[in-house]
Amino acid sequence: SSGINAEYGDYMIEMIGASDFYINRILKDFKEVPGHKEWCQSVKQMFNALKEYVTNNHKKGVTWNANGGNAKEIAAKIYGGGSGGVPKAPPAPPKAPAKPDT
Repeated sequence: SSGINAEYGDYMIEMIGASDFYINRILKDFKEVPGHKEWCQSVKQMFNALKEYVTNNHKKGVTWNANGGNAKEIAAKIYGGGSGGVPKAPPAPPKAPAKPDT
């Protein structure tokens, strides 16, 4: 067992599966458009990294600090003002070429 509350783990697995449906649809519908395959791979990696993060850091679910401070100030203290190694979101895929009117 991963140690994470089964409810959260099951939910994340379900949502990754749901994303697969849309990722596969993008891959099918835009297979000729450059960049879509790479974008889909990046999105899949992001969801898997999120699942790993939650599994490693929120074993009993997300906890809240009712006496917390300003999120930007705390993040700057923790991460030195940077993003803390959080990967940037993948860029949006290029737009599909317009279909000619027939």
